[in-house]
Amino acid sequence: MIMTHQILNESEIALLATLQGHRWVDMSGDGMFDEDFAWVGVRVETTGPALNIAFEMEVIDIDGYADDYPVLHVMPSPEKSLAAINDGNIYKGENGETVSEIWVLREKLDCVSNGTPEFSNTADVAVAIKLENIWISLVRSDHFSDAFIVQRPKSRDEIELPDTISEWPEDLMTQFELSREWIQVA
Repeated sequence: MIMTHQILNESEIALLATLQGHRWVDMSGDGMFDEDFAWVGVRVETTGPALNIAFEMEVIDIDGYADDYPVLHVMPSPEKSLAAINDGNIYKGENGETVSEIWVLREKLDCVSNGTPEFSNTADVAVAIKLENIWISLVRSDHFSDAFIVQRPKSRDEIELPDTISEWPEDLMTQFELSREWIQVA
Protein backbone atom coordinates (compact mmCIF):
# COMPACT_ATOMS: atom_id res chain seq x y z
CA MET A 1 0.00 0.00 0.00
CA ILE A 2 1.22 3.50 -0.85
CA MET A 3 1.09 5.98 2.05
CA THR A 4 1.76 9.67 1.41
CA HIS A 5 1.64 12.82 3.51
CA GLN A 6 1.18 16.41 2.39
CA ILE A 7 1.15 18.01 5.81
CA LEU A 8 2.65 21.07 7.46
CA ASN A 9 5.87 20.45 9.33
CA GLU A 10 6.42 21.48 12.96
CA SER A 11 8.10 24.78 12.10
CA GLU A 12 5.22 25.73 9.77
CA ILE A 13 2.69 24.92 12.50
CA ALA A 14 4.74 27.05 14.92
CA LEU A 15 4.72 29.95 12.42
CA LEU A 16 0.92 29.79 12.14
CA ALA A 17 0.66 29.85 15.92
CA THR A 18 2.56 33.17 16.04
CA LEU A 19 -0.49 34.93 14.56
CA GLN A 20 -2.53 34.36 17.74
CA GLY A 21 -3.14 37.44 19.86
CA HIS A 22 -2.21 39.91 17.13
CA ARG A 23 -4.59 42.23 15.30
CA TRP A 24 -5.50 41.47 11.69
CA VAL A 25 -4.18 44.04 9.20
CA ASP A 26 -4.96 42.62 5.76
CA MET A 27 -4.81 39.77 3.29
CA SER A 28 -3.08 40.10 -0.09
CA GLY A 29 -1.45 38.19 -2.90
CA ASP A 30 -0.26 38.23 -6.48
CA GLY A 31 -2.88 35.64 -7.36
CA MET A 32 -5.76 37.26 -5.48
CA PHE A 33 -8.11 38.71 -8.06
CA ASP A 34 -10.88 39.33 -5.54
CA GLU A 35 -11.28 38.76 -1.83
CA ASP A 36 -12.82 35.28 -2.27
CA PHE A 37 -10.29 33.45 -4.47
CA ALA A 38 -6.52 33.17 -4.80
CA TRP A 39 -4.09 31.18 -6.88
CA VAL A 40 -1.08 29.62 -5.15
CA GLY A 41 -0.74 31.83 -2.07
CA VAL A 42 -2.28 34.31 0.33
CA ARG A 43 -0.27 36.72 2.45
CA VAL A 44 -1.81 37.27 5.89
CA GLU A 45 -0.55 40.33 7.76
CA THR A 46 -1.13 41.07 11.44
CA THR A 47 0.27 43.71 13.77
CA GLY A 48 2.85 41.04 14.63
CA PRO A 49 3.94 38.52 12.02
CA ALA A 50 3.05 38.41 8.34
CA LEU A 51 2.92 34.97 6.72
CA ASN A 52 2.53 33.55 3.24
CA ILE A 53 0.19 30.54 3.20
CA ALA A 54 0.64 28.79 -0.12
CA PHE A 55 0.11 25.61 -2.08
CA GLU A 56 3.25 24.55 -3.92
CA MET A 57 2.94 21.90 -6.60
CA GLU A 58 5.14 18.90 -5.85
CA VAL A 59 5.56 15.62 -7.69
CA ILE A 60 4.14 12.86 -5.48
CA ASP A 61 3.20 9.24 -6.14
CA ILE A 62 -0.15 9.04 -4.35
CA ASP A 63 -1.88 6.29 -6.33
CA GLY A 64 0.90 4.48 -8.20
CA TYR A 65 1.51 7.30 -10.68
CA ALA A 66 3.72 10.32 -10.02
CA ASP A 67 1.84 13.55 -10.63
CA ASP A 68 1.76 17.18 -9.46
CA TYR A 69 -0.17 17.70 -6.23
CA PRO A 70 -0.58 20.84 -4.13
CA VAL A 71 1.23 20.81 -0.79
CA LEU A 72 0.38 23.44 1.83
CA HIS A 73 3.30 25.50 3.17
CA VAL A 74 3.62 28.44 5.57
CA MET A 75 6.56 30.86 5.48
CA PRO A 76 7.41 34.33 6.79
CA SER A 77 6.52 37.17 4.44
CA PRO A 78 8.20 40.38 5.57
CA GLU A 79 6.97 42.53 2.65
CA LYS A 80 3.87 42.77 0.46
CA SER A 81 4.55 41.95 -3.15
CA LEU A 82 4.76 44.90 -5.54
CA ALA A 83 2.35 43.13 -7.89
CA ALA A 84 -0.30 42.89 -5.14
CA ILE A 85 0.20 46.57 -4.29
CA ASN A 86 0.16 47.72 -7.92
CA ASP A 87 -2.88 45.58 -8.82
CA GLY A 88 -4.81 46.56 -5.69
CA ASN A 89 -5.00 42.97 -4.43
CA ILE A 90 -5.00 43.97 -0.76
CA TYR A 91 -8.10 43.27 1.32
CA LYS A 92 -8.51 45.03 4.70
CA GLY A 93 -12.08 43.98 5.53
CA GLU A 94 -11.33 42.57 8.98
CA ASN A 95 -8.68 45.14 9.93
CA GLY A 96 -8.24 45.56 13.68
CA GLU A 97 -9.84 42.29 14.82
CA THR A 98 -7.72 40.08 17.09
CA VAL A 99 -6.71 36.56 16.05
CA SER A 100 -7.95 34.24 18.80
CA GLU A 101 -7.75 30.75 17.26
CA ILE A 102 -6.01 29.05 14.34
CA TRP A 103 -6.98 25.64 12.96
CA VAL A 104 -5.72 23.38 10.17
CA LEU A 105 -7.96 20.89 8.39
CA ARG A 106 -6.30 17.52 7.78
CA GLU A 107 -7.91 15.17 5.26
CA LYS A 108 -7.23 11.46 4.92
CA LEU A 109 -8.22 9.75 1.68
CA ASP A 110 -8.12 5.94 1.60
CA CYS A 111 -8.55 3.79 -1.50
CA VAL A 112 -9.50 0.11 -1.41
CA SER A 113 -9.56 -1.97 -4.60
CA ASN A 114 -10.90 -5.54 -4.63
CA GLY A 115 -10.85 -5.50 -0.83
CA THR A 116 -7.14 -4.59 -0.73
CA PRO A 117 -5.89 -1.20 0.53
CA GLU A 118 -4.24 0.56 -2.45
CA PHE A 119 -3.26 3.94 -1.04
CA SER A 120 -3.74 6.35 1.82
CA ASN A 121 -3.05 10.06 1.41
CA THR A 122 -3.07 12.53 4.29
CA ALA A 123 -3.05 16.23 3.42
CA ASP A 124 -3.52 19.57 5.13
CA VAL A 125 -6.13 21.33 2.99
CA ALA A 126 -7.32 24.41 4.88
CA VAL A 127 -6.37 27.04 7.42
CA ALA A 128 -9.11 28.66 9.50
CA ILE A 129 -8.42 31.78 11.55
CA LYS A 130 -10.89 32.96 14.17
CA LEU A 131 -11.15 36.71 14.60
CA GLU A 132 -13.42 38.53 17.05
CA ASN A 133 -16.53 38.58 14.85
CA ILE A 134 -15.78 36.27 11.94
CA TRP A 135 -13.60 33.43 10.70
CA ILE A 136 -11.26 33.66 7.72
CA SER A 137 -10.80 30.31 6.01
CA LEU A 138 -8.37 29.48 3.24
CA VAL A 139 -9.55 26.20 1.69
CA ARG A 140 -7.92 24.24 -1.13
CA SER A 141 -10.39 24.45 -4.02
CA ASP A 142 -9.96 20.76 -4.95
CA HIS A 143 -7.58 17.83 -4.50
CA PHE A 144 -5.52 18.64 -7.59
CA SER A 145 -5.47 22.45 -7.46
CA ASP A 146 -3.17 25.06 -5.95
CA ALA A 147 -6.04 27.55 -5.63
CA PHE A 148 -7.68 28.80 -2.43
CA ILE A 149 -11.32 29.55 -1.82
CA VAL A 150 -11.42 32.34 0.78
CA GLN A 151 -14.48 32.28 3.02
CA ARG A 152 -15.70 34.45 5.90
CA PRO A 153 -18.19 32.34 7.86
CA LYS A 154 -19.55 33.19 11.32
CA SER A 155 -18.38 29.81 12.69
CA ARG A 156 -15.88 27.12 11.74
CA ASP A 157 -18.76 24.68 11.20
CA GLU A 158 -20.06 26.88 8.38
CA ILE A 159 -16.88 26.55 6.27
CA GLU A 160 -17.80 24.93 2.96
CA LEU A 161 -15.44 22.13 1.96
CA PRO A 162 -15.03 20.68 -1.54
CA ASP A 163 -16.30 17.19 -2.34
CA THR A 164 -12.90 15.49 -2.52
CA ILE A 165 -14.35 12.01 -3.06
CA SER A 166 -16.06 13.02 -6.31
CA GLU A 167 -12.65 13.83 -7.81
CA TRP A 168 -11.61 10.16 -7.75
CA PRO A 169 -13.15 7.55 -10.08
CA GLU A 170 -15.07 5.08 -7.94
CA ASP A 171 -16.58 1.84 -9.33
CA LEU A 172 -17.72 -1.56 -8.04
CA MET A 173 -14.12 -2.67 -7.48
CA THR A 174 -12.61 0.58 -6.16
CA GLN A 175 -13.96 2.57 -3.22
CA PHE A 176 -12.73 5.69 -1.48
CA GLU A 177 -13.19 6.83 2.08
CA LEU A 178 -12.55 10.37 3.28
CA SER A 179 -12.06 11.47 6.87
CA ARG A 180 -11.44 15.01 8.08
CA GLU A 181 -10.04 16.36 11.32
CA TRP A 182 -9.68 19.96 12.50
CA ILE A 183 -6.40 20.44 14.40
CA GLN A 184 -6.09 23.48 16.65
CA VAL A 185 -2.76 25.20 16.17
CA ALA A 186 -3.31 28.11 18.57
